[in-house]
Amino acid sequence: MVAGATSGLYPNQSSPLPTQIKPKQESGEQAELSFSKDGVKQEAEVQVLNNGYVALNGRFYKSSAEVASREAELKQRISKYQQGLEVLSARKKSRPAHLTDLKTKKDSLLRMGIPEDSKRVQDITNEMKSLSEQNRKHTAKEQTFRAGIQKTRAKLEQFINNEMPYLLKVLRAREEQNKQQQLAAQRRKEAVRVKQQHELIERRRALETERDRLLANGTPGTGLGYALNRLQNYITGRVETDHMRLIRELREREEQRVAALQNPTMLNAYNTDDLKHLLESVKRQEEEEDVEGEANTPDELMVSLLRHQRIGLKWLEDAEDDKKKRGGILADAMGLGKTLQMIALMVSHRADKNEEDEAKDYGKTNLIVTPVSLMKQWQGEFETRVKSSAGIRILMYHSMSARKFTWDQMKEFDVVLVSYGTLSSELGKHCKIPGLDDDELKLKSPPNLIKINQMKTENDYVSPFFSNDSKFYRIVLDEAQQIKNKSTKVSISAASLKGFYKWCLSGTPMQNNINELYPLLRFVGIRPYNDEGRFRAEISSRLDHNNKNYDEWDRDDAIKKLRLLLRSIMLRREKDSKIDGKPILELPEKNIVVTHTDLQSNKNEETFYNSIEQRSTAQVEKILRNGPIAKGDYSYIFVLLLRLRQACLHSELVRIGDRKKGVVYDDDGNVIAMANIDSMCSNAKKLKPEVVRRINSEEEVSCPICLEELTDEQRVLFYPCGHSICKDCLDTYFEKFQDGGDQNVRVAACTACRLQVKENAVIEYDVFDKHVNKHQPLEMLRIVHDEKVKKQRDISEKLNSLNIDDLEYSSKIASTIELLKKIWEKTPDDKVIIFSNFTSFFFILSKFLKRAGIDPLQYLGSMNANARDDVVREFYRDDNKKLMLISLKAGNAGLTLTCANHVIIMDPFWNPYVEYQAQDRCHRIGQQKPVTVYRMLIKNTVEDRILDLQERKRSLIESALDPSGMKEASRLSREDIARLFNINL
Repeated sequence: MVAGATSGLYPNQSSPLPTQIKPKQESGEQAELSFSKDGVKQEAEVQVLNNGYVALNGRFYKSSAEVASREAELKQRISKYQQGLEVLSARKKSRPAHLTDLKTKKDSLLRMGIPEDSKRVQDITNEMKSLSEQNRKHTAKEQTFRAGIQKTRAKLEQFINNEMPYLLKVLRAREEQNKQQQLAAQRRKEAVRVKQQHELIERRRALETERDRLLANGTPGTGLGYALNRLQNYITGRVETDHMRLIRELREREEQRVAALQNPTMLNAYNTDDLKHLLESVKRQEEEEDVEGEANTPDELMVSLLRHQRIGLKWLEDAEDDKKKRGGILADAMGLGKTLQMIALMVSHRADKNEEDEAKDYGKTNLIVTPVSLMKQWQGEFETRVKSSAGIRILMYHSMSARKFTWDQMKEFDVVLVSYGTLSSELGKHCKIPGLDDDELKLKSPPNLIKINQMKTENDYVSPFFSNDSKFYRIVLDEAQQIKNKSTKVSISAASLKGFYKWCLSGTPMQNNINELYPLLRFVGIRPYNDEGRFRAEISSRLDHNNKNYDEWDRDDAIKKLRLLLRSIMLRREKDSKIDGKPILELPEKNIVVTHTDLQSNKNEETFYNSIEQRSTAQVEKILRNGPIAKGDYSYIFVLLLRLRQACLHSELVRIGDRKKGVVYDDDGNVIAMANIDSMCSNAKKLKPEVVRRINSEEEVSCPICLEELTDEQRVLFYPCGHSICKDCLDTYFEKFQDGGDQNVRVAACTACRLQVKENAVIEYDVFDKHVNKHQPLEMLRIVHDEKVKKQRDISEKLNSLNIDDLEYSSKIASTIELLKKIWEKTPDDKVIIFSNFTSFFFILSKFLKRAGIDPLQYLGSMNANARDDVVREFYRDDNKKLMLISLKAGNAGLTLTCANHVIIMDPFWNPYVEYQAQDRCHRIGQQKPVTVYRMLIKNTVEDRILDLQERKRSLIESALDPSGMKEASRLSREDIARLFNINL
């Protein structure tokens, strides 16, 4: 497509044509427009062309929208110049300090007697010259940018003050003139049609008169009767056809005119009825300020809905009443009550209240598909939020016994809860027809269940989810991003379900790219975009910047369509969203207190930290000076950074870390249960070549759970897909996302591709690298692995038997215990949560706490689900338990602890999202007290620099719709690493 051309889907919108395409110039009106430039009056020729364009100073305009576009273009150009100046200014600030350092180094070398022509001195001299040359070039570039700003501002001022008013006046006059001409043409056309109609009617009357005269005189048939009948049939058909055609034309023309005036996206919504309906839905939403009115809290609930939840319930009810949608996406942010709103919809819009004839074929059953870790939570919500008088019967379709249910038995329940893994397994078993395929179900799209069901015999397995009779009244996908990959079993099984209403619940409906939206549209059945070809052609392909078939105009149009689509089918509110100028969520105040502690109060600790930082900085600076950071260097840098962060907590953490050399242990002192070395080597060899190539091409890898950058020693690969996770999160992941398993082996879906992986089939990255890439034999790896396990056990035994008398208080531990005493002295009943990235730190901290008479509870990733529930229950119920230690990776999400109102974050993390999640454990619905968050920092250390990095990344997090922004925030650039180690590049 030629840049600047107008898309055929958008006839009402065109783009400026100054440099791309010049319209054919025809003779037209000319006028002189006076401008004043530098005090000199200048004349510019304005030509109004007959083809509708207005030409001025070599540019062509056809509508007022193009005039506004020209204004925006100039403003954007100024903004880009200003951004360039800011970048140059930032670089300029750091350069003098670097020059001073270089000069100091050079003088020092010369004083040491090193000749000036030596390589070391010459390298410093050349680098100083290079910096000076850079400074000269940047100064010249800065002057160019300032001149550009001045020149563009002059153009903008002239355009706004002189050209723009005249252009708008001329164009609006032309538009009105064209409108009047079109109306006149329509009237003339109608007059001709009416005249022709009258002529035909007069002809008919003449024929009737002649026929009557001949019959009165007794003249036999002359063919007039036949001619009259044909004419009458012609007139009747012609009148009706012309009349209906005219009505359709006038109606469509009027609708297009209204849409062009009222629809800010300028979308042509008349390609299909479905697209037109989406447009009308969005227009209503704009006119009614998103949702008109609010629903009442259903009588069946034991709790009262908050106002934003009542508004959400009204939106849900309206969507179900809309026959074109019958569902959508509820994408409220975490903590706003998506689950409760959906339960309210289930009890307010029950099947027995539905008067639609079609709905009666779908029974009464609500199917909720959810991760296995949330099934009990849904069951608990029904039990604690819905009155028993509502008579809601719930089936947990998860255990082996439950899988013997038939559809006739299942349809007697009001709610059925099933995990994604169980549902995909059900589809696999249902589609397994003897003689057709192997054991594995190999589907790339939803199967034709009608044909499959026709092929079944009496003894074949029939799933209650996919039989011909299986029709659910309402289907809800919780954490609907689970189906984001259209080709996975989970996504295909969800798309194969039959339901009258369909809903997706997800705070992150799109995590990585726009194509992840299509499986949700396919499931809900939002026309026309439930057709993948249509979705790709009109939206996703146009937004692919690697697709050279489309330009920026096409991408802008696709973005407008996407926004239109989402506003029609999705409701999303953030915690800071407002209703009538007030936040939708009235939570108690949250205060963040930054507590700085000085290392100088502990000379031994200060000396220890400074020694590590100096050594680490020298090593990292050497890596950065050598050019691009290699893959192995990233891992090494992150280990050094890890040691600095640990040194700020307690020096003993660093000593333990140096001894264990990256081996991760659990809080009971046992090695994390993983595949043995033999099976890891076997699985590594069986990885497909394309998987091996992908693994080796990945330079920066972050854990999908905690979002932390992975070192080679922390990294674990899933088999057979090769996607990564960190060792710390492995147990938590299989606990949270378990979708089945046998023989004491847990199974879960891979975070990236949703492929089923077994806990005992993971591969340590070190084993993969040495065995596959470096071809080390199994025997050598077995010896190294056994030695590593032995060292780990030794470290674990030492940690468990740690004698507190052998350790000093670190500055941070001392200030934390002092802070706890102050909190309880002022408010004795308040409860406190302490978060840290390092579970091993809790071993040390808890010993000092117990010495101070404080007995903390611990909530750690190594604990199973029942143990965690017991700890939370004890924290809520026991007034004497006032402190809980929580590892950030185990408790930064999916946990509610509103019984506490003080949060202490022991060590900062460069991704602020991790800390936001931790704070939200207390600061959410149900909190009755003000919440105070204490951030414990050590002055003049890496922690101060992490805090600065958080502030720079904060805007990225706050603007993100989904964790894709969070993942970006978790990655450290070369510049970020330099700042963290206090290095001037």
